[in-house]
Parts: sequence; C-alpha cells; structure tokens
Amino acid sequence: MKKHLKLLLIAAMMLPFVITMNSCQKDLEEEDQIPDEINSSDDMVIADDFDWKTTEILLINILTQDNYGNSIPSARIEIYRDYDEFEDSGDLLLTGMTNSSGVFNVMFPIEFTAEELFVVTRYIGLPTLTIADLSNGQLNLTIGGNGAKSAPADDDDFFLKELPDGYSFLCEYGHQGVPLCLVEPGDIVDFELLRDLDAALPERASVPIHNPHYLAEGNQTEIQLLEEADVYITFVHEGAAHRNSLGFYTYDINNPPASREDIDEIIIAFPNFSYMNSGGGLFSGDKLHLGTFPEGTGIGWVLIANGFAASSVNTTRVHFFSNPAFNPESDPELRQHTVLLYDAVRQLHVIGFEDLNREHGGCDHDFNDALFYVTSNPVEAIDKMSIPLVDPNLIDTDGDGIPDVMDDYPDDPNLAFDNYFPGRNRVGGLAFEDLWPEKGDYDFNDLVLSYNINQITNADNLVAEIRATYTIEAIGAGFKNGFGFQLDVPPSVVADVIGLNHTGNIISLNANNTESGQSKAVIIPFDNTYNLFDGIGSGFVNTQPYMDYVEPESITVRIILDPPQTAQAIGMPPYNPFLIVNQDRGREVHLPGYPPTDLVNTAYFGTGDDDTDPSIGKYYKSATNLPWGMHLPERFDYPMEKEDIVVAHLVFPQWAQSSGFSFMDWYKDKPGYRNPNKIYNRPNNNNNNN
Repeated sequence: MKKHLKLLLIAAMMLPFVITMNSCQKDLEEEDQIPDEINSSDDMVIADDFDWKTTEILLINILTQDNYGNSIPSARIEIYRDYDEFEDSGDLLLTGMTNSSGVFNVMFPIEFTAEELFVVTRYIGLPTLTIADLSNGQLNLTIGGNGAKSAPADDDDFFLKELPDGYSFLCEYGHQGVPLCLVEPGDIVDFELLRDLDAALPERASVPIHNPHYLAEGNQTEIQLLEEADVYITFVHEGAAHRNSLGFYTYDINNPPASREDIDEIIIAFPNFSYMNSGGGLFSGDKLHLGTFPEGTGIGWVLIANGFAASSVNTTRVHFFSNPAFNPESDPELRQHTVLLYDAVRQLHVIGFEDLNREHGGCDHDFNDALFYVTSNPVEAIDKMSIPLVDPNLIDTDGDGIPDVMDDYPDDPNLAFDNYFPGRNRVGGLAFEDLWPEKGDYDFNDLVLSYNINQITNADNLVAEIRATYTIEAIGAGFKNGFGFQLDVPPSVVADVIGLNHTGNIISLNANNTESGQSKAVIIPFDNTYNLFDGIGSGFVNTQPYMDYVEPESITVRIILDPPQTAQAIGMPPYNPFLIVNQDRGREVHLPGYPPTDLVNTAYFGTGDDDTDPSIGKYYKSATNLPWGMHLPERFDYPMEKEDIVVAHLVFPQWAQSSGFSFMDWYKDKPGYRNPNKIYNRPNNNNNNN
C-alpha cells in the first residue's frame, strides 16, 4: 500500500533531480495588487507578442537505473497531478514504460500554475514515489543509480531507545532508523535480479490471483537451518506508504512457538524499512548480519506496520508475522502475510511482506510492501524444501510485451497505456466568440466546451488511439455552429475516426472519416451544436439566468492511428481546435496564433475587427490583439450573456496586459478574482475541474 506521508523524493533516490521552467514566469507567491476595474475589453492594452496561453510544454525525461548504474528497461512510470499514496490513486496524467535504455521521455502540456508533479515507479528495487517541484519547463529525473550513499546517520545522533520486555534492537541506528551495523560493502542488487523479482512480485499484482502457488498449503514461510550458519538479510525494496519496522525471532524447529506469546524475544533489525528520501534512509543492497545460529534454528519474521515513529519503534502497533497463525485476520485464508521464494540462480531466499490487514479493502495483496532476501554462510545451510521458485514469467495475454498487470489494455495488442489531458479526473475548457471577424459582445459564451483527451499509447509509448470527449456547456448564440480540431499529421496516418455527429452537408469526409481536402488530419466531431440536444434547435443554452438550465451533452470521438505516432508529431492537446460559424465551412475561428485549416475562406482575414496577417504569423487577433477563442486547463466559469469577460473575471485584464506574467490563475475562484453576479451559475457548481 502506498501513501502520501513518507515521501518527498526531490532528489529521487541517489542522483540529482533537475526541473527547469520558463525563466520569465512570475513567482505566484508574490503579492499581486488587484487591478483597478476595467469595464470593457476595449480598454486593455495588449502586447503584440502575447500568445494568450494558459499552459506550457513540459519536457519530461526520466531515467531508471540499478545500483550498478545500469539502465532498467520496462519500468512502468506514472505521472500524477495529485496522488494519495494511502489509496494508491490520484489525477493521472501520463503512463508509459522506460525503453531499452531505461529512459521514459515525452512532451506534455501543463498549466503555468502547476507547482509539483508526482512520479510513481512500478518496479521492484526502485522507490515508488517521487514528488517533483516544478520550477521550469523541463523535468529531468534519475530514479535509482549508483550515486554516493549517505552515512547511515547524517548527523552525530544515534539511538538505542528503550523497548518493552520481549523486544530489543539488533544494534544502534541513526535518526532515520538506519542500522549502524550495516555490512560494508553491501550487496549489489543488479538489473537482472530486479527484473526477476519484479516479474515474481510485481506492483499491484494480487498474489492470490496471479501467483496463487506462492500461498499453497505446505509452503514454508520461515527460514530453517540444516547446519550452523551465519545469516544475513539484504534490503531490496519497499512498496509501502508506512514506515514499517522489520524484526525477527528464533526458535528450535523441533519445538516451534504455538502462539505469539511463546516468542521469547523479537529483535528489531531494520527500525525503519524505508527508502532514502521516501521516509527513511535505506538503499537497495543494504545488508545486515543477524548472527551465527546453530543447526535446527528456525527464524521467523515480524513486520510492525508503521512502527517507526519519534526515532523509535512503537511496539503497540499491529504486528504481522511470517507464521500465519499469529496474524489477526478472522478469515484463515487471509492470514498469510509473507511469501518465501527461492532464487536458485543466485541462491537467495526472497521474502515479501504484505503490510495491511488483508481483510482491509485497501489491501492490494501484492506482497512487496517489504521485500528482502536471506543468505547464509555456508550457502547450503538453509532448507530449500517446500519453497516455490522465483517465477520470472508473467502473463501477457495480448502478446505486446507488457505483462497484464502493467497493461491498461491487456487484451488489445495495439494499446497499452492511458495518458490524459488535462488529467484523468479533470476537464479543460474552450470558449469562443462566433461573430468573427467582428469582435462581438466579448462574453466568451457563444460556444463553451469542456473536454477530456486520452492519448492511448502502445508498448513503445507511441500514440495509437486518441479518445476525445467534448461536452457542450453553453450556447450563447443564435448561430448553428460546428466544432473541429486539426492534428499535425497527414490524414493518411489516421486509420479511422469513430463517433462523429454530422447531420448537414457542409462537411465532406475521406474514407477514414477525416475531412477531405485537407493536408493535415482534421476531425469534425459535430457540425451543429444543437443536434446534440433533444428538442432544442436554436436559441441560448445555459447563458441566461432566467432560463431553465439544460443538462450539457457530450460526444466522444475515437481517432485510430496507423502507424502509431509520437505525441510530438501529433501536436499537444487540445491540438488546434476551431469553431465553424453558422454552417459557413470557410468561416473558422481558431485560438489566437493558431493557423487555419486548408479550407478556410481567407477573404475574411483583415476584415471587420480581424487583423490576421499570415505573412507575419499573426492569426485570429484584432488590431488591439484581442482573441476570439480561449483555452483553459480546467472547466470555464463563463460570463452571463452580454457581460464582457473583464467585468466577470476581474483580474483577467491584468493577466492579459502583463502578457501572462501576473495572475496566471485568473480563471480560478479566488477572493477578488471575479464578480459572481456576472458569471453564469451552474447548478451544483462546486468544482470547476469536473
């Protein structure tokens, strides 16, 4: 189980973490003055080069390595806007696998106001969670690696806190719970071992479902010595949110304890079984000598869930034992908390713990919350009977090279990973004025859309399918407008488009349902907004407070790409969206700075209030640089009918006049940011991200 308390992996395990962003971006912590009231958008003075953007392109480059410094390929990477490690869930943005060089790189649009991202790594031997503070337009991150290890205690303090009777510490330890008696040098936990362990006990893969033979009746769960031996344990991985404590106890195998009360003493080996920079101070390969034990000794294991607190071990916390009979579950089938596996290649006895009560709904039963291995000298001293082997084979139903447990589409060889913009749990906003080339009333509610885009990638992290859902929130116009968007790839790479709503005759389609006559792939989800609403053929929808509220209608289109494309080749979501004015196909309204499609009627350029000049790359701006379309990274709380946006969103003028350096979050509901009497109030409008 994962959670949000023990992390803050800014440097990501051993190597540097660097993030860079536009140096001109304003520090949002500075105190801004709410500007003097501006009553008309015509009063604003806008710079020629202001692009009106609320997002920037983030360059993401993540490298995964073992502690030799060798690359780890096929590590699943997930990036979240927010993430709850307790629940192992959050607002997912990106997913993919590191390539053969151990690299995951991608470009992604992110709102200027984003301050941090959460990087989750699903791979044994690598820290699960890294919190990345955003300060620039790049995210360069190395997870794992052979960077220099800190001393077990990075200050002069060490501890040996008093424990109640029946408990003791193996040795003194530092303030993060790292034992001072670590064997030096520790073990090298290389890529080959991590690969096999990741296949044997992968993140989020329920052992009862995927490897039930690990839990078969009669399997050993504890170490038994056939002769006198030195016994060692080596930290490999923790996939837990808790700061767990790991201990052991010994007994005569001919007279084992019949209950937990029969255990004479629990010795705490790792007071805090947690990664460096993830709530603890351990690195894969950290090793302890437990002692020299005689023939006939049994060694049992104890995990004290979330036991490390205040530089000591809280022995009142729940204990989970390697002996299932000692565990608290009422269902005997759920009492086993460890799996013991044998790696015959390396002669290792691998032990994985589950750190939540297995009757708890949040338990994932993956048995890798604490993962370590046991070795002995002599190596043959440990009994190997009735111990299943480390099984490096995982089921891959669709044969795409991604195991089912890591594949978002395990039955489809063409699809593997979900990638959402602006996020799995969010929508973005598009708002248009439809009187172009005339300025109009500037309430930006003639067409208001919310959208969510999922770029589904394949096993090679290439986009194989786009699923875009658009919701019509408002129609503040008498026109019968359509909506489309343009990708940066030619129509020939689109195999099919599914889900279009066309009722008129203004759109001509190719056989693959892209628009014909275009050099780039143009998708027209609907040609008339009103056709998505039953019983509404004209008039205003959700812009007049005295009119009945109409439940928004949605449409989802699927664009299947063949061959799959890089995200960069397609263009960044929401791509190049545009409004088609009142069934006039050539009258396109795009976002400011975005070029039109091949079917635009250029006769509109430079007429009315429009100042488009393709020769200098100026598109869809007025002579005073005002736009006719806006994109937001969340749902737009738009003005009521005939209310200029500047009287509804009060800091919008300062944002625009500062070329985006002030009030980057102008669209949010913050004190002083808006006049609620000028904004359309949706029923149950409690969260403008959903």
